[in-house]
Amino acid sequence: MKVLFIGGTGNISSYVSKLLLERGFDLYLLNRGNIKLDLPGANYFKGDIRNKEEIIKILSNQKFDVVV
Repeated sequence: MKVLFIGGTGNISSYVSKLLLERGFDLYLLNRGNIKLDLPGANYFKGDIRNKEEIIKILSNQKFDVVV
């Protein structure tokens, strides 16, 4: 299952991100790029969710089963 986690680097969300990877999910993190966790297997997109045009450009060719 392909999951997009908006943020994913905070206290709770980093724990959830780690669990998703351990359970075999295909994990993508979208954040501003200020923090990059040591999560082997995670994929990162750098972008600001407040910038609609930027997010459309980044995610236009992607399809996700779940967005958190």
